[in-house]
Amino acid sequence: QNILHAHAEGRMAKRALTGAVNVLTEDQVYDLYLSVKRDKVGISEKARQMGIPRTTASSIINKRSRSDITDSIDKELSLA
Repeated sequence: QNILHAHAEGRMAKRALTGAVNVLTEDQVYDLYLSVKRDKVGISEKARQMGIPRTTASSIINKRSRSDITDSIDKELSLA
């Protein structure tokens, strides 16, 4: 409710100017996670390749976001 109210009052104008939030697909998360964890590509390098912020990549790798996908990848890899 607070966020909706802030938008209605025009207090989120700067955020609105930056455009939509990029949401990675499951395939992109899978590619990112495996590249870093299995293939040992650096987080910054992979983020640059994908055109996403390093902090976004780091959040996924460190399971602060999208852990539903990364946990399933970990399970798949442990069975292999």
